[in-house]
Amino acid sequence: MFSYTDTQISRLGGPNFHEIPINRPTCPYHNFQRDGMHRMGIDTNPANYEPNSINDNWPRETPPGPKRGGFESYQERVEGNKVRERSPSFGEYYSHPRLFWLSQTPFEQRHIVDGFSFELSKVVRPYIRERVVDQLAHIDLTLAQAVAKNLGIELTDDQLNITPPPDVQRSEKGSILKFVRHS
Repeated sequence: MFSYTDTQISRLGGPNFHEIPINRPTCPYHNFQRDGMHRMGIDTNPANYEPNSINDNWPRETPPGPKRGGFESYQERVEGNKVRERSPSFGEYYSHPRLFWLSQTPFEQRHIVDGFSFELSKVVRPYIRERVVDQLAHIDLTLAQAVAKNLGIELTDDQLNITPPPDVQRSEKGSILKFVRHS
């Protein structure tokens, strides 16, 4: 059994099948794909994601409203007004990463710390490294402290006092080592 992506890569000759005219999005930055063999476009902007602080926050969504060109919901009455907002539950970003982190074995956690440390050591802008460490502090203080130590970053008092997300139970299914046979 193959995933559709594997099929596309094989059938269309490479990982950038999404750039073939029939497959590419109308908006050139909508899929955020970059690099790889068989590239058909040359990206000139330093960032292909939003929000970002290195390209005046472009690309970004067009604001709603007919004058600005973005989609706007029809304001009909349905137990209040329809608004273009996400449910408050979308505001909780850290419980799933925390569940993943807590479900790893100590060996896997060290591997994750080493991976973050290695990749972030290549980031040129120090403030971006600090932001990532801040995000890690919201997931787990031990994770943030280990990565910060490897990068030579001092955690602030605010970061040291962050309340972790709602308590999550460790899941044995989260660890890949459970499925690896040791010989």
